[in-house]
Amino acid sequence: MNALLELGFEMEYLYEEEKDAALGNGGLGRLAACFMGSLATLKYPAWGYGLRYNYAGNPWEIERLDVQYTVRFYGQVTEKKSSEGSKFEWDHGELIQAIAYDTPVPGYHTTNTNNIRLWSSKPHKEFDLDAFNGGNYLSAVEAKQRSENITSVLYPNDNTYSGKELRLKQQYFLRFKKSHQNWQDFPNKVAIQLNNTHPTIGVVELFRKLIDEEGLQWDIATKTFAYTNHTILPEALEM
Repeated sequence: MNALLELGFEMEYLYEEEKDAALGNGGLGRLAACFMGSLATLKYPAWGYGLRYNYAGNPWEIERLDVQYTVRFYGQVTEKKSSEGSKFEWDHGELIQAIAYDTPVPGYHTTNTNNIRLWSSKPHKEFDLDAFNGGNYLSAVEAKQRSENITSVLYPNDNTYSGKELRLKQQYFLRFKKSHQNWQDFPNKVAIQLNNTHPTIGVVELFRKLIDEEGLQWDIATKTFAYTNHTILPEALEM
């Protein structure tokens, strides 16, 4: 504080100039920061995941165009039978690209640095030329707008059906994609801490992958996830 005054600056003035990093000002953001900072300081390897909202961003983030995943919405599930049994495949629907943005989290008095990876939603297909040539100019860019809505605004109003659908899309968008050869050993290699209710759909997604795609039991999921609940208010639990 004294050093700032010697330079002719007052803290109150700097408050107005400082941009919000938009990583969370509430209890959830503080807890996430404590998790990541403590893990880095204690030299645990860890990753923090979240959504990168379009009207957020910060100068420390690193755009990772080389890290992209395709996320599927809607569509249908079909059963595929073989001599080894039945598997279920998810087909068709709407495809959206998840683009990674990394923010390093250095530990205190250590060279260990972990990472917060935020995901931005982008269209799988930027422009529908066939729709445009057919005179459907709005339809040509409709998919782009629909995909980018997912990470446009934090906590969109969910008083309407479309608002509830968007909230659910945000939660599913924040799922994980993991390839693993020995799934029985998965809980010994990976621990996933769920910070409140928003990412809990990740449990159901791991169920789907284990049962539908791998033909395994879901007890692997119960050994993998841990959950922190911050309140019992109905609106916070999204009931």
